[in-house]
Amino acid sequence: NDIAVVAIVGVCGIGKTTLAQKVFNDEAIQGEFDKKIWLSINKHFNKADLLRTAITQAGGDSCPTNDEMDMLVDILADALAGKKVLLVMDDVWYPTAWECVLKKPFFNAAARGSRVLITTRREDVARRMRAQHPCHRVDKLGPEDAWSLMKKQIMGNNTHETELDELKDIGLQIIANCGGLPLAIKVMGGVLSVRHVQRPDWMRVLNDFIPSCELPEVINHSVYLSYEDLAPCLKQCFLHYSLLPTNAVFYENDIVGMWISEGFIHGNSHDYWRDSEDLGSEYYRELILRNLIEPDARYTSQLVCNMNDVVRSFAQSICRDEALVAHNGDMYGYLSSRKFYQLSLESKELESDMLVWSLVQEQTSLRTLVSIGQIKLKPGDSLMAFPSPRTLHIESTNAAVLVESLCQLKHLRYLSVAHTDVSSLPENINTMKFLQHINLQGCESFEKLPDSIIKLEQLRYLNLNDTGINVIPRGFCILTNLSKLYGFPAYMDGNWCSLEELWPLSRLKEIELKGLDNVAAGLFAESASLYQMRLSYLKLECSTRVGGGGLVIEGRSVFQDEENQRIEAVFDELHPPQRLSTLVIQGYFGLQLPVWMRTEDRLECLVVLTMEDLACCTQLPCCLSQLPYLEVLKIQRAPAISCVGPEFLGVSEHHDQTAIMFPRLHELVFSGMVKWEEWVWEKQLNAMPALEELLVDNCKLRSFPPGLAFRARALRRLVVTAAQNLNSLDSFASVVELDVYFSPTLTSIANLHQLQKLTIIFCPKLEKLIGVPAIRRLVLEDYDMETLPRYLQDVGNLSLLQLDCSLELLTSIAMGQPGPEWKKYSHVKHVEAYAHDGDNQREWYVLYTKDPYKFETNINQRSSKLAGEDKLIGKEAEQLLGIDSSSDSAVSEDNSELVGIENPCQSIIKLLTHGDEEELKMVSICGTGGLGKTTVAHAVYRKIANEFKYNFFVDMPRNLDIKVIIGTICAEVGCPRPKFEECGVQQLVDRLKIFFEGKRYLIVFDGLWTTSVWDQILPALKDNRHGSRIIITTRNVSIAEHVGGLYRLPLLSCDDSNMLFFRRTLFGSKDDCPSQFRELSEKMLSRCGQLPLAITVITDLLPKDRVLEEWQKVCDSIERGNGMENIRRVLKHSYDDLPPDLQRCLLCLSIFPEGYEIGRDSLVQRWMAEDLIRGKHGQNLQELGESYFSELVNSNMIQPIEFDGSGRDLVYRVPVTTLDLIVDLSIRENFVTILPSLQRTDLPSEVQRLSLRGSNNKHELKAIKNIDQVIL
Repeated sequence: NDIAVVAIVGVCGIGKTTLAQKVFNDEAIQGEFDKKIWLSINKHFNKADLLRTAITQAGGDSCPTNDEMDMLVDILADALAGKKVLLVMDDVWYPTAWECVLKKPFFNAAARGSRVLITTRREDVARRMRAQHPCHRVDKLGPEDAWSLMKKQIMGNNTHETELDELKDIGLQIIANCGGLPLAIKVMGGVLSVRHVQRPDWMRVLNDFIPSCELPEVINHSVYLSYEDLAPCLKQCFLHYSLLPTNAVFYENDIVGMWISEGFIHGNSHDYWRDSEDLGSEYYRELILRNLIEPDARYTSQLVCNMNDVVRSFAQSICRDEALVAHNGDMYGYLSSRKFYQLSLESKELESDMLVWSLVQEQTSLRTLVSIGQIKLKPGDSLMAFPSPRTLHIESTNAAVLVESLCQLKHLRYLSVAHTDVSSLPENINTMKFLQHINLQGCESFEKLPDSIIKLEQLRYLNLNDTGINVIPRGFCILTNLSKLYGFPAYMDGNWCSLEELWPLSRLKEIELKGLDNVAAGLFAESASLYQMRLSYLKLECSTRVGGGGLVIEGRSVFQDEENQRIEAVFDELHPPQRLSTLVIQGYFGLQLPVWMRTEDRLECLVVLTMEDLACCTQLPCCLSQLPYLEVLKIQRAPAISCVGPEFLGVSEHHDQTAIMFPRLHELVFSGMVKWEEWVWEKQLNAMPALEELLVDNCKLRSFPPGLAFRARALRRLVVTAAQNLNSLDSFASVVELDVYFSPTLTSIANLHQLQKLTIIFCPKLEKLIGVPAIRRLVLEDYDMETLPRYLQDVGNLSLLQLDCSLELLTSIAMGQPGPEWKKYSHVKHVEAYAHDGDNQREWYVLYTKDPYKFETNINQRSSKLAGEDKLIGKEAEQLLGIDSSSDSAVSEDNSELVGIENPCQSIIKLLTHGDEEELKMVSICGTGGLGKTTVAHAVYRKIANEFKYNFFVDMPRNLDIKVIIGTICAEVGCPRPKFEECGVQQLVDRLKIFFEGKRYLIVFDGLWTTSVWDQILPALKDNRHGSRIIITTRNVSIAEHVGGLYRLPLLSCDDSNMLFFRRTLFGSKDDCPSQFRELSEKMLSRCGQLPLAITVITDLLPKDRVLEEWQKVCDSIERGNGMENIRRVLKHSYDDLPPDLQRCLLCLSIFPEGYEIGRDSLVQRWMAEDLIRGKHGQNLQELGESYFSELVNSNMIQPIEFDGSGRDLVYRVPVTTLDLIVDLSIRENFVTILPSLQRTDLPSEVQRLSLRGSNNKHELKAIKNIDQVIL
């Protein structure tokens, strides 16, 4: 129950990190902890960065933009509070990372049972961190294990184990020289893998390997030997890979593109089928083969790799005279003292850690620049200082400024500005004659390519995915060297179609086409002539017609015949070449799949086929079964298919009975086929002999066909989720692992003789589990289960039973031998049973071991905890939340803490209760940061939560992934779900939708920041007529309007502001406050803008004694803006939520001094005059400007202070707290210059807007005379 530190100790390269990763990802760990955090602790770690990473992984609130350690520690503690946490600290060099950074928030906040796992090379570090004794010391591999590891590296298609065993004597000598270190053995195995399996070749490797006494030196020597064994061009590629920042993701395309641009790869111009990209991919694969880089398991097809730290350090030492790899502050000393050819720089968001561009500009010999993170730019900074760079890879939010001078880089080959703020490329980009690689992926504001891009004759790679580009320049067909093209938009312009530009691009190997539903006729698609290209990868995409629930989106369910016929004609003409290996079809809404998919010889080389969102297809094509090389087939969301018949397996009148259908298929996925009821496959039909993994998800399938169980003898893993009508799973002789989720009619699992691991989640009618003699592990999750299933008694060899159930059932299990459940589980070797308690997952447990006998539970502690809670949920707790249980009022009038929430709470409860009681109702609480939205939501939630069986409060921090959010909801309500890492967002939504059917719930989504997140969650919630209620809080009015049920939370009134302020001081009320203190109080209150958060922050700064001088100091400090970081941080979030145009309009208000009265009409006219309002073509700018003004008022960025007789607001003022923020932002961005200035001593070279506030400074006035343009 205590928090403990466990240490893994060993020399470098012995496998400490690998072992820790195995533990971190082990199934037994997944359900044990509420949160898991992995931190890589390098030798020169930054304390603030470490905390920020921990906060992000813990799902904490967004971090401040400074290095305020106390604040970061508090945020982390809040994120860990009451949660059972597994923290892994990998590669710890010194105990300071724990003692001085992480120990305090971890021990003060994390729940009992939390664990810290460290890996370190030094036993004294583990000892000083109070790790449990003895530490786990990783031993060197023994000779036989080491030989098995080496053989695994060498084994290939043409190498047999018997051949290797004949050379075992030499292999063991090489292993002995490796010192038993796994990394050294793997690297040497990589060397041997490219040699002949012959004694002379292996002897040469042995003789070249000179062993060393020190184990780390053995590793370095093995890496050196592998490096020396590389071809010269491959050496360059290997060294270049070591320079890439470790915290960024680089795909194979990126890396190969850099290698080509650097001149490391030279393709054969005479080989039409094999170019530089192919050669680069071969180099990439060879580095993997040699274990110099290792595939990242999170990505498919080895698209992303990592390099071991030892290997990376060796490579960087080789090129240290020419290249610099640096992080944050480490870079500045090097940049100012030496010249480099290659720079790889990684910086953070903090201004103090930003990359200072002026230092980079001094590197005039630069050939390669890779910059990840924020860049600190000054006016005049550009790319002009670099005469000859070949590679430019920038990932920064302010990259757009640099791109303006891009055309100065005449020798540039590689350009990547993916996921940045870049919205355009220079019109004269055609002057960059050597440019080969352009990556714009994720540049959402990028809408138009420059017309001159068609003159880049050397262009080989262009990625337009996830941009706003929907048109391309005419003449695109000139780019005949293009090899890879992604996100190419199909669109019509009169009688011209963009697809006509594709036919001359015969060298294309990979292409993704989007917007194909825009093409008017098949004739235009025919002009693309895809069949003449060298394509190995093709994606054809239409706008999807299928929604989150797997059904056709409302309003798009009725297709005209001509629509179906048109898209069929378009796709028929887009037939690819026969050599295509990967095909993706998305959003197709024809009735039949393209004719070339129904013809046997058109796709004979296909290996991977994925089809998503097939809105209208009723039948799968027959010829797929005859594709000789097809290995992966995925059908996802095909709502019109009700039967997978014999035609899917190629059965016809002329069918060859001896033929094997799907001869190489090893992975098959049927997902989101919501109307699928029947699968026909008789035993006599020989098919899918190589199938290893099958996933069936969200369907109405009644049973699996007999042919599947009889013929798919290689099937090892079967996953069945949301099979609504499935009755049994029977006779899968080879299945080793079975996962069954959300199958409400399943009654029987039988005759799976090889089954070892079984997971059953929410299958309430399952009664029979027989014929599973090999089963060792059973995971069972069902919170509605009242008693353990009887079939447990029939499972004799079970090693582990892991159970998640209701608290009532767990209490019964905890009775042990006298209890009613004992006979059902007493024979199991080890049992772990858990129940939730509100937000605390697995709060209660029973742990049982048969031999030696051990029985442990904390259920007996529950009664004391409940007694403590009963005391808490009394008058004090109700007053703290503003709730009076003795009256019908939602909020008590006698409230010692919260002020001004009575009316909001009553209004929100009224909105939730009026009208149809069965209807799903939503209320969106909207207001600026610091206004108390969360406080009010909590008060309402506490008042009405007991009326709902399922109720939970979901925090929605901005940086949290949507999958994590939905997964959290599943966990909170006890909704079973697949393994988190294996399921997608859609699967989680589907599970949640099924779980909520017929249930009444209350959900609060606190801090909704985007409509896209809501739109993804909504399908799981909307079809509910059982009286469920949803509350959201948001700063953004447009989000609230999108969700519905808008409630604008008002500012505190002047009386309530005074009441809250004085209640939090030592005086208790305004009347009891002496006049001299009251004057200071009112002065401080004037800066709060009627925001509860601002009042709370300021009163927290006040001393607790009656010393006027101390109060005066606080007041003066607040006047200077000190101590207001929390307020500013919250307001900055509100500012960030505004659209860019509205942000500029708000910054424009910083030109006015404090207290300045603003008129609506005059301000809108000012915005229009300065071109700050930019509407779409034909939009009325006056109306748009007034809507901007209203949005600023609604978000409390501007406050009305005078009204006419009808109550219409006339005059406005910017609150002081908001004004402080926008003045600071405006000066930073040189948006406004204010004189006299307190923030700076010099004037910028260019002044955009000048605000004069009674300056008599002669130097400032003289400077003004020299300014060419001023906007006052």
